[in-house]
Amino acid sequence: MIGRLVGEAVERAPGRLVIDVAGVGYEVLISLNTYAALPAAGPVELAVHTHVRESEITLYGFLERRERRMFRLLQNVSGIGPKMALGILSQIPVEPLVDAIQRRDLSRLVALPGVGKKTAERIVTELSDKLNALGTEAAGLSAAGSPPGDSREDARLALLSLGYKESVVNRALDDVLAAGPERQAVEEILRRSLQQLGGRKAL
Repeated sequence: MIGRLVGEAVERAPGRLVIDVAGVGYEVLISLNTYAALPAAGPVELAVHTHVRESEITLYGFLERRERRMFRLLQNVSGIGPKMALGILSQIPVEPLVDAIQRRDLSRLVALPGVGKKTAERIVTELSDKLNALGTEAAGLSAAGSPPGDSREDARLALLSLGYKESVVNRALDDVLAAGPERQAVEEILRRSLQQLGGRKAL
C-alpha cells in the first residue's frame, strides 16, 4: 500500500499527475484544489490513498493530509465512492465542506457534483460527529502534519493489509494509543502495534 510519494511532477493536468520517483512514474488522480496548489517547480510531496478493486489499483494524491482524511471520510457514506469523493473535493475545499456539514447546510451540499438531496442528508447524518475534531484542527493542519485520527487510520489500513483481523487491529491500536504519547507518527504506531500483535493473524 502506497501512502506517500515524493518526486518530480513530469506530467500534470487537471485531475491527474504523473510523479517520477527514482525513475518510476506513478500516475495519481488529484482534486482540482490540489492541482491548483501544485508548486510550479521542484519536488512534489503527496499524501496518497491506494484504492484496490479486483485487478485495478488506483492512486489518489493530496498535497494536504486533511484533504486525504476528508476523502476517506466521504467514502464512509453510503453511495459515495472514490471518484465521487474526489469530485466533491474538486469543487469545495475542506474547511467550507466541514462547515457545511456541521451547519447541516443541505443546499450547499446539493450544489456539489453528483450529490442529491438523499446523499446530502446521509453526508450530514453520517459525518457530523466524525467531523468535530477535524473541524477544530483543520486550520492548523498542513501536509507536514497529521492529526492523531489520520495516523491511526493509516496504521489500521497497513495492519489490515498484512492480514490481521479488524477486531484484533482495533484492540492493538487502542492499547498503543492509550499508552501515549498523545501524538505519534504512523511508523511508531505500526512498530508498537506489531510488537503487541506478535505475528498473530487472528484471535
